[in-house]
Amino acid sequence: MNDENTKEKNSSVHAVIEILLGLVVLTSVMLNLYDLGLFLAIFGAFGLTLIFQGTLLLAIGILRSGSAFLNGFSDLPQKVNASTSLLIVSAALIILYFQIFLTGNQWLHLLFGIGLLGYGIGRIIFRGLTSGLNSVLRALITLLGLIITVFSIIVISFPIVQIYSHAGVTVSFTYTYFVDIAFILIGIDSLASAIAGILLTMFRTQRG
Repeated sequence: MNDENTKEKNSSVHAVIEILLGLVVLTSVMLNLYDLGLFLAIFGAFGLTLIFQGTLLLAIGILRSGSAFLNGFSDLPQKVNASTSLLIVSAALIILYFQIFLTGNQWLHLLFGIGLLGYGIGRIIFRGLTSGLNSVLRALITLLGLIITVFSIIVISFPIVQIYSHAGVTVSFTYTYFVDIAFILIGIDSLASAIAGILLTMFRTQRG
């Protein structure tokens, strides 16, 4: 009975962490994409934007590790969660160190890409190792993991992506836009996981 109560309590805390992560990420990034002028007025120029994104990546790593700590690294999926979280936190800390103390670095896009790559691959592995997941949630986690992995490779490979060029007019995006899109997918992933976890707990409670 105590084990069941502990599991239910951990599931509730895990859902809260996932919801918090999803809302923080989505709210922050949508502010950035919706009104870049307002965002820059708050956070300053490009350098402070990178500090903000590095901080957000750090928050993702810390909050993602919460589920692993809740379960005491009791199974392989949680160990994968912990390992990928460590990679994400390490990349974020290095980004913040370079940007705050050394005024940036030309290789920062590699660190963002590595952090996102760890998240994407980690979610795919987590999906494969975790039993009892709803088939829809399994498909969603896999799809989002794959897309985030693709965006991470773009960030690593192309610091600047040229979208359109004609008659002397060139439209291009820096890697930070792709980082923002990946963050949105991470927010959706977190909220979907939280909602699925809550529904699964309610279903088990009704059956019990």
